[in-house]
Amino acid sequence: MAAFGFSVGDFLAAIDLVKDLAQALSESNGAKTKYQEHISQLYTLERALIALKSLDPSQADYDAVQHAVAECQLCIAKFLKRVEKFQSLTAGTTSLKDQIRKVKWGLYHEKDMKDFKKSLDLQIESLMLLFLKSHHAHSVVSSRRTEQLLTEQAKVLDLLQAQNAGTRDVQDQILADMKRLLLVEQKDKNPFEIRPFKLVGAPLTPAFVERQGLMSQIETVLLPVNHDQQTILVLHGLGGIGKSQLAREYATRHQYDYSAIFWINAQTESSLNASMVDIARRVGLTVELDESQPAGQIRGMPKSTTAVLDWLQKDGNSGWLLVFDNVDSQMNDLNDDMLQESLGYGYESFDASPYLPSTSQGTLLITSRLSYLARQFGGIPINIDRMSIEEGLELLSKLSGQSTKAKCAQDLVEKLGAYPLALSQAGRFMYETSTSCENFLRLYDSRIKALMKQKPSRREYQNGSIKAALEMSFDVLKTRDPRAAALLMLLGQFDSTDIFHDLFRFQKQSPEECYPQPPPLFFPGIDHLPPNWIEDMGIDNEHYEEAVRSLLAFSFVSRNVALESISIHPVVHEWILLFSADLGSLQCLPTAANVLALTHCAIWRGNLLDTEYGRSVLSRMRPHVDRFTSLMTRGCRQGDIAPSDLVIIGTYYLYQYNTSTAQALIDLGLSRISENMMEVKVWFYVEVLRMHVVSGQTGEDRINFTRRLQQFADSIQDPAAFTLVGGRDVVNEQLFGCLFMSYIDEKLYPEALELSHLRLKQVEIQLGAQYSIHNAKVCQACALIEIGEVEEAIELGESCRLSLDEWASTLPADTQGSERMFDRPDFISKDLSWVLGKAYTRIGQQER
Repeated sequence: MAAFGFSVGDFLAAIDLVKDLAQALSESNGAKTKYQEHISQLYTLERALIALKSLDPSQADYDAVQHAVAECQLCIAKFLKRVEKFQSLTAGTTSLKDQIRKVKWGLYHEKDMKDFKKSLDLQIESLMLLFLKSHHAHSVVSSRRTEQLLTEQAKVLDLLQAQNAGTRDVQDQILADMKRLLLVEQKDKNPFEIRPFKLVGAPLTPAFVERQGLMSQIETVLLPVNHDQQTILVLHGLGGIGKSQLAREYATRHQYDYSAIFWINAQTESSLNASMVDIARRVGLTVELDESQPAGQIRGMPKSTTAVLDWLQKDGNSGWLLVFDNVDSQMNDLNDDMLQESLGYGYESFDASPYLPSTSQGTLLITSRLSYLARQFGGIPINIDRMSIEEGLELLSKLSGQSTKAKCAQDLVEKLGAYPLALSQAGRFMYETSTSCENFLRLYDSRIKALMKQKPSRREYQNGSIKAALEMSFDVLKTRDPRAAALLMLLGQFDSTDIFHDLFRFQKQSPEECYPQPPPLFFPGIDHLPPNWIEDMGIDNEHYEEAVRSLLAFSFVSRNVALESISIHPVVHEWILLFSADLGSLQCLPTAANVLALTHCAIWRGNLLDTEYGRSVLSRMRPHVDRFTSLMTRGCRQGDIAPSDLVIIGTYYLYQYNTSTAQALIDLGLSRISENMMEVKVWFYVEVLRMHVVSGQTGEDRINFTRRLQQFADSIQDPAAFTLVGGRDVVNEQLFGCLFMSYIDEKLYPEALELSHLRLKQVEIQLGAQYSIHNAKVCQACALIEIGEVEEAIELGESCRLSLDEWASTLPADTQGSERMFDRPDFISKDLSWVLGKAYTRIGQQER
């Protein structure tokens, strides 16, 4: 039987389209008589096409008929294209009648109508002539069954000749007869073919957006249909990412590539068996309900389910497609009793594998949030990720009824991570409340919680709101892998991109005597969580990788292989922030601060700042530290952030040359350290000073902080406050050195010379201050060079060299290599050699 570029499905769909279109036009207000004639011609044209469907390609007129049909296709396509441009006026509605009523049919000009009518007349005449000729030739060699069908078709042809006189009821009867004939012809070919096409229980897709890249991947795997081997394809991804919609679109688009297509709701074992009962009825099997059947027991599989599986495995029945939708509770272990007990809200954990036909025929299309399901079922996985920006804009436009050409529309799509369910919710809200895209973006932060809880139509998405969809996966995750569930909640406080293991590597490397640790992070809703789970993941990479694999399995994160990191979808990221508070933990943000502070502290205290590794870690940390400070400014008051963490994160910003943020965090942290912990406060002041120097900070900020620390140190009366930093003298020496170098860096040479004079006067009267005296003299010589007094600098330097040698000779031999700087004249000698070398170089330059 000739296809002529059409499938049977194309003809049936065209019949239904014209029938609905004609009915809508006849009921629409303002429809003109000439346009009604227009539709009458379309009826005739479609009937002729249907009649031609029965022709044999071996006939002599095959090429002519094929060309005529192609012309008809073009004619209809042009007509439908004119209607298509009015679809934007009817966004948010799926009724064909509602759409047509809103079209201004008066916009069709008289000339357009005449041209279209003329084109239809020509197509109908040529097709009727070709049909009569081919019908006569084919009837000579037809079988008895075919002759009977052609006789009935000839009766229909007689009715075509009376097209203008036919009433609407007669036209409808003609269409019904032709559909029945086509279905009879098709059913005779395959005893296992089930028509009409139905997807019982499948979600509706009123605003489906073509995702050509993904559809091409699906078609590559499933087509052409393999009748010799079973094909299993698993679409996995986040809840609400569009898996079921893609599966439905594929099944609808390729319904005539399969002898039968069935949709199975596999969310629970009960819903799966209910779907099997529906299938049994459709294929004509005896339905035996077994009400006493306990849920979750494979051994007692209902008889109806067994009968359906037997029917699917019959010899010759190889052209079916089974869509198992929402296989989200697949058990890793049939004895996973703890998981079964943990699931609430009517969920059932069960093993779906016995429900997959164990035969080498047929096609299985499975949707799931579990990425490991393909491996478990021996199928091919396709990850369904976010839409492209263009696809997201199209979906938003369809559901909001608004143009998405403005930049704010793209900003909204990007903010929602091109997540289909979130875009659908946003689009419907904008449509129902007449909210512009710009205003929705402005209200986003205040609307996000309501958006998460907003429930879509159950016929479109059966798992409820975004919040409910994500919590459904999380409920299973927290039982299977408590560490992974806790890590996910913590990661909500970090940036959503480039989350890497080294962020957690340094959890044990801190000066605990002055750097208090936060309490262990627990979540009341997550059971069996080890107390030191964060430290365990930092110390043992395998613990971290195991948690990441669990998050990947439930599609909560995606992996960046090149960077060896993971990322989180933006909408999931926002949900974590909201849900972690619902779980009852107020320590997420303080714990994130502690993780970041420890990492930074380990890098710069471990002398890794100038290494490629250290620079890389600090650079990759920046988005996460920025996220932390952003959450603080947004008022996310989750527990008490340790003052020490605030100070250390402030020093991180010093290294990043963001002095305003650095100073704000440092001041906040220092102000929160209580007076009864003065030694800790002094220690952190000195650490900040060190970071000012190490980071290369210059200018007024560095000078001001040094003076501020000097005033703070001078105000402390208790010598014990300086215990952790080696004593008051150590602090004073560091303050002098830092302030002096700040003056030199800023070319404030007179100020530097005066500071060295004052320092020398202070320490000359102190007993045992040899280190400080010589250090002050070296600094004084350095300042003299810079103001042009080079000879005086050389004289002072040489004098200092002699006294240094004398001091060194009085020290015990066991002081060499001492960690106490006041016992190390060699430290001063190095600096002095550099200063004298610089002075003699200047003299040489002056003499030349």
